Amino acid sequence: MVASLDSELTVGVDIREWRRGTSTGIGRVLTSYLSWAAKHTAHHHVLVGNEQSEVRADGDFTVCSYAGTPRATPSLGTTSSWLEP
Repeated sequence: MVASLDSELTVGVDIREWRRGTSTGIGRVLTSYLSWAAKHTAHHHVLVGNEQSEVRADGDFTVCSYAGTPRATPSLGTTSSWLEP
């Protein structure tokens, strides 16, 4: 069974590729996907990172950090809510 783009799913996304000061191919693909998904799907994305992570996609996301680490840093233009550990 495949969910349609109109279905509401909660999708957990590991954003550790979005490290401050670096740019990777996987990170660019992740940015592209999340920017597209925020505009074209009803899915809710929970972004999970660590103290070196920063949010690089525009959209309304829930952002959380692994237990015991500082929060990931949201970029300008991103509306994010924090999920406390």
